[in-house]
Amino acid sequence: MSDQTPSPVEDPDDQADKPSQAEGEDERDTPHEVLPAEGKPSPAEG
Repeated sequence: MSDQTPSPVEDPDDQADKPSQAEGEDERDTPHEVLPAEGKPSPAEG
């Protein structure tokens, strides 16, 4: 939530796709960022 702070440097990076974008394929490998929406019972959605 604090990521919404007025940052002229972290703003453009955060808007791209969170810090996951920097890792590249990590965002797809992580079963708690995009996979849960695909059809996995994530702890956030219960």
